[in-house]
Amino acid sequence: MRAFALALACLLCYYPAFELPDPRFRDSVQDDYLAAKYYNNIPSSASLPPAQAPAWSVVDMHWLTLDAEPPSRNNKNNSNIDVYTEGEILTIRPRAGYSTIKYNVVEDDCGGRGGRGPCVEVVYAVDRQSKILLLPTREILEDEDGEYLRHMSGQLCEIENLSEENCRHFTARLEDAVEQQSDGIQGKMRVEAGDRTIEFDFPFPDQVVLDGLPLGETLIKITLVKFPGYNPGKPVDSSTTSSMRVWFAREGCVPKEVTGLREGGLYSGGMVRVGLRGCLIVDGERTGQCGENQEVELELETGRHVVQVESGEGCISPGIAFEMNASASGDDRDSEIVVVTACTQRYLDDGRLKNLIGSVHLWEKEETRIVFYDIGMSAEGKEEVSSWKGVEVRDVPKYIEVQGQVVSTPDEVFDGSRYAFKPVVVFDALKREEAAGASVLWLDAGVELRRPFDGIRKVMSAKGHFLIEHEFRFPSKQFHHEKTLEMLGCSEKPESRQHCATTVIGVAPESEMQSTLEEMVVCALTEGCINPEGSSRANHRQEQTAMNAIFCRKGLISDGMCESDDKWTTASDFGRDSVKDALRVGDNGLDWNEIEVYTRRTHPVKPYEKYVTMK
Repeated sequence: MRAFALALACLLCYYPAFELPDPRFRDSVQDDYLAAKYYNNIPSSASLPPAQAPAWSVVDMHWLTLDAEPPSRNNKNNSNIDVYTEGEILTIRPRAGYSTIKYNVVEDDCGGRGGRGPCVEVVYAVDRQSKILLLPTREILEDEDGEYLRHMSGQLCEIENLSEENCRHFTARLEDAVEQQSDGIQGKMRVEAGDRTIEFDFPFPDQVVLDGLPLGETLIKITLVKFPGYNPGKPVDSSTTSSMRVWFAREGCVPKEVTGLREGGLYSGGMVRVGLRGCLIVDGERTGQCGENQEVELELETGRHVVQVESGEGCISPGIAFEMNASASGDDRDSEIVVVTACTQRYLDDGRLKNLIGSVHLWEKEETRIVFYDIGMSAEGKEEVSSWKGVEVRDVPKYIEVQGQVVSTPDEVFDGSRYAFKPVVVFDALKREEAAGASVLWLDAGVELRRPFDGIRKVMSAKGHFLIEHEFRFPSKQFHHEKTLEMLGCSEKPESRQHCATTVIGVAPESEMQSTLEEMVVCALTEGCINPEGSSRANHRQEQTAMNAIFCRKGLISDGMCESDDKWTTASDFGRDSVKDALRVGDNGLDWNEIEVYTRRTHPVKPYEKYVTMK
C-alpha cells in the first residue's frame, strides 16, 4: 500500500519506517508488469495480501520515457544531442509507465448501508505501526456524493487521534483512490515537435512518426495530460513530461565537434577557450573567426551560451551549451576529483549503480576516476563493475591506519546495512590519494549527476569540503540516538544546527573535513558508536548522526557547513522534487538546467544506464 505509506510518511513527521512493498509497475503500451522493488525496514509481517487474491487497483505514480528510431548516428557527441540526416523519418516510441496500488478485496461482511458484501483491505500506517482498514467495496463505489467515505475516514481519524490536517489529507487520498477506480484513465498524450502539436487519447500509441523536420535543432516534447496519480501539494508531477532534442544536418554534412568546452559546464572569470575547427558561431551569431585546429579565447557575459562550428556551407554543429558564472575567479578543473561509491548487489540488480556511473561517464566524458568498494557483491557483479571504464573495484580494507595506529576493521564495517563502512572507505580512498593531492567525492549509489562537477569543484575549492543539507534540523530524537550524541560529546539544544546529509561527501586533502572524517572512522571502529544499542533506521542516522555530532562538538558553524540549494538537494521521494522549470528533473538525462546532483533513489526510470562506457 505504497501510496498510503508515502502520504502518511509526509504527514506524520516524516516517519521513515513506512511500508514500501513491491508495487506492480505497469506499462500502458504493453500492459505488462515491470520488475521493480522498494526496500524499507518495516517488519515483513506488514506485507501485501496474497498474490492470488482479487485486487482493487489505483494509479499511484507515473512517468514517461522516450526512445527514437533510427538510432542517432552521433548520440555521444559533446553536445548531448541526437544527430540525424536531412530527410530521415523519425519514429518516437513514448512509454508511459505507471505504478498501481493493489488493494486486496476480501470476502467479508463489512456491513454499512449497502448490506453484506466484499471489503477492500487498505493497509495504512500510524506512528510506524502498520494497520488494516476494511471498507465495503460496493458502498464506496456507489457513494456518489462521497458522504459515506468521509464518514468512514472520519471514524478512523477519531480512532487514530489524527490531527485535523492529517485527517483531511487521509480523506483526500481515499477520495482520490475511489475517483480513479470509478472513472478509469481519461488522460491524453500531447506531442509537440517544433510548431506541430498532436494529441492522442488513452490508450496511448506505441509510436509517433515524425517526418519533414527542419534542418538544425528541434525540441520534441511529450506530455501526459490529466493522467491519474497522487502527488499531494504538487499540481504537476515532474515525471509527466519528457523531451528530447534532435539535430538534422544536410545530406553529406558531417558536423565537426566543438572542443575545449563541456555540455552543461560552469565557467568563471569571464573567459573561455574554444578549440576551433571551422568558423565560430556564438549564440547564433557568426563571429568571423575561422581556423583549423587552433584555440581561441572568448569573452562572455554571465549566463547561458551556445557555441557552434560551421565547417562548410550550411554544415553546422549542434553546438555546446554552457554557463558563465559571475565569479571573477578562474576555473578549478586542474584539481582532480576521484569519485567513491559502494553498494550491495541489489543496487546493481535494480540499475541504481549503473545509472550513477553512466551519469558520471556522460557529464565528465569518462575522464574521472571512480573507486567502487564491494560491500556485498556477487562474483559476477564485481566482474561487471570492473568492466566499466575508469572504475577500480576494491575490497573494504581489513586494516586501516587512523590517528597513527593500524587498527583491524571490525565485522560491523563489512555489513552494508550497518552504515559503518562509509567513513572507512572514504577515508581509505583519501589516504591513497595523498601523493597525488586529489580530492575525493563520495556519491551514494542512488544519486546521479545532472551536469559536470564544476559547481562542486568551486564549493570544495572555497570550503575544503562539499556536503548537502538534510531537510530537518540537528539534533532531534526522531533521527539521532542520544547514545551516539553522548559518546561524541554533542550536547546542543534540539534543532539548533543545520543537519548535513552523507548522501554526497566531498573532502579535500588537509582540510577540516579530513580531520572530521578521521574522527568518524574512529567512531566506526568503536563498538556502539555508529550503531548504539536500541538504534535503528527508525530513530537514528548512523554515520550521518556521527558526522553532525562531531561538527557539533567541534563548535563548527551551526549553519553553512552544507549546501541547501535545491540544485543539489532535490530528491525523488523526500519532499524536494520540484515543479519549477529551472529545477525540473525530467526522464531525459541529456538536457540540463540548474540541477547538478539529483537523488533518484528507487524511481523506476534510470536515464543514465545506457551511457555507461566499457573498458
